[in-house]
Amino acid sequence: MHNLSTLEAAWKHRSRRSVGAVITVAGAYLLIMAGTTLPTPLYPIYREEFGFSVFIVTVIFATYVLGVLVALFGVGRWSDVFGRKPMLVAALGSALISTVLFLVADDLAVLLIARFFAGLSSGIFVGTATVHMVELAPEKWKPSSASFLATAVNVFGLGVGPLFGGLVVQFIDFEPLRTVFWILLGLQVLAVLAILTVPETVTREKPLRIPKFHRLTVPVAARPAFRRAVLPGVVGFAMLGLYGAVAPSLLSDPMGIDSVAIQGAAVFAVFAGSAVMQLATGAVPERTLILIGCLLLLIGCASISAAILGNSAAGFIIAGVVGGAGQGATMSKGVAQVATAAPADERAATTSTLFFCFYLGLAFPAIGIGAAALEWGLPHTTEVFGLLCAAGAAAALAVNYFGTREPRHPMASVEQ
Repeated sequence: MHNLSTLEAAWKHRSRRSVGAVITVAGAYLLIMAGTTLPTPLYPIYREEFGFSVFIVTVIFATYVLGVLVALFGVGRWSDVFGRKPMLVAALGSALISTVLFLVADDLAVLLIARFFAGLSSGIFVGTATVHMVELAPEKWKPSSASFLATAVNVFGLGVGPLFGGLVVQFIDFEPLRTVFWILLGLQVLAVLAILTVPETVTREKPLRIPKFHRLTVPVAARPAFRRAVLPGVVGFAMLGLYGAVAPSLLSDPMGIDSVAIQGAAVFAVFAGSAVMQLATGAVPERTLILIGCLLLLIGCASISAAILGNSAAGFIIAGVVGGAGQGATMSKGVAQVATAAPADERAATTSTLFFCFYLGLAFPAIGIGAAALEWGLPHTTEVFGLLCAAGAAAALAVNYFGTREPRHPMASVEQ
């Protein structure tokens, strides 16, 4: 009886440690993602200080995405070899470099480099943290629960960043553009110390070998889930990219919302809609939730175009929240199913491949908007972009409604 009680106590202690470790990684994950979007409401201020156009704003945004893609493509599988903790610490180190560069930024070149390092940080973290949370979760958790939590933290962090940045710049008079990054720097240092306390979940082989350059890999077991997740995910990220790149500029002109705090809150509302949708629909079956998400994406993207045409700031924000909810619905189950369907030794690489596709959807539309805006103006360009996203959402709805067939001949992976 004594031995049984001892075992039970040890198990409870292990369970508490696991939950604490998951929360620690989730907190660092949220901070990383918040740091990547924190500058969003600050771009109009940087435009005035450095004198660049809306197109340059989208280039800055795309530079961040380039950093994400370099990380996903170059080191997507490194945590499977070197361990989760070393890669998470490396990601936080890259985030620290980005923050320091923002603190000393005095021209466009420094902003571009800072955003690239922010992208590297995010790209390393998204795949590694998701898998690490799954592996750290107590055995009573379903693997999909930790993955689901990771995707919600990802999107909620993206929303917290512009809200926090907007509030600090709006209400702190003393060097607000520097103060916000000093606060972020302190939090990032604490996150590094916290991650060092988390258990490692990978047994490293000796001698260690640097993995080959990451190839886009989808194991056969994960292909059905991948096909269901990738198209709506790309469309959803493209819609989020619109808000991340140009929403503050649109709200300022032509909609007349000059408050940096309101602009940041508007972007937060969109990402919060995504996070709330994920948290509120965990029990909804995968296929049903993805179909609902595709429909919400379609409605939201079409409504964005209508709101700009009617010059309605309220309509623009509401449409973004609806689209954000659609993005959250399609992403939550998709990422969870892909992560759990992949073999253990390929989880990080497979998750990185999925996010690689997502971030392509984030980058190219943003650049296209900026370039087209030089010729046709930002409002008209965004109207067209909204309609194109609505068409993509309709295609994703059709793909998920009619389903996909299994491959006839199994293969180890599909590589590009």
